[in-house]
Amino acid sequence: MKNQSFKLTISLATPFIMGRTRTTLDSLLSAAIFRKTGLKGSDCIPHIPLEQEHGIFKASSLFISDESRLSHVKAGRTMSLKGLNDLSVDHFLPNSANGQRYLAVDQARGPYKSNMSEYSALSATEVCFYGVGDAEAVKELIETYIPGIGAHSSQGAGQILDVQYELLSNESDFSWITESGKPARPLPVEIWNTLPSIDSVSVKGAANVTVRFPYWDHDNLALAVFPIEYTYF
Repeated sequence: MKNQSFKLTISLATPFIMGRTRTTLDSLLSAAIFRKTGLKGSDCIPHIPLEQEHGIFKASSLFISDESRLSHVKAGRTMSLKGLNDLSVDHFLPNSANGQRYLAVDQARGPYKSNMSEYSALSATEVCFYGVGDAEAVKELIETYIPGIGAHSSQGAGQILDVQYELLSNESDFSWITESGKPARPLPVEIWNTLPSIDSVSVKGAANVTVRFPYWDHDNLALAVFPIEYTYF
């Protein structure tokens, strides 16, 4: 498919957990490429089916289209059993030094450690990304290799139900700038100031964040603007 502006909509079954700087579409695709090919870091870049400018992908951060469907919830996470050792009868024997009596159970560490955790999460039926590239290839990568979005997706958070895309006109490229002129993804201030139709107030909220893939590489830190609100408009 020819590269084109698009909106990608992902339907979710469970609340998702997200950090201060949200998942971008290119970082989500890099996880899919790793699972498909084993490639990671900068080796993924040629395989991400999105356009780039200034070494930055034309890929927005995650947004929620409908604010009325957004709510803050607590998400529980229980560690699963890792092997037969977790079921060992030794865990239930007297635990004193001489092995003759039971002491208080220490739930902070050791075999009796509590593995139930609670996290702040966001509940939304749909999230969306904007991008410029091969929308069909993007959809296929996410459908095939990404079970969920955000932290702890392997334990059930942010589980994906469906992935759909809508092709947009070239004038409707919202991968870097939202329709209201706000940042749609982390962008260096010096690049942001050269873009048309921007909200100059956004620069006041600038901070040092990574702006180029791979995002774990601190060499990619820059003074940048980035999305604050989860809602797009």
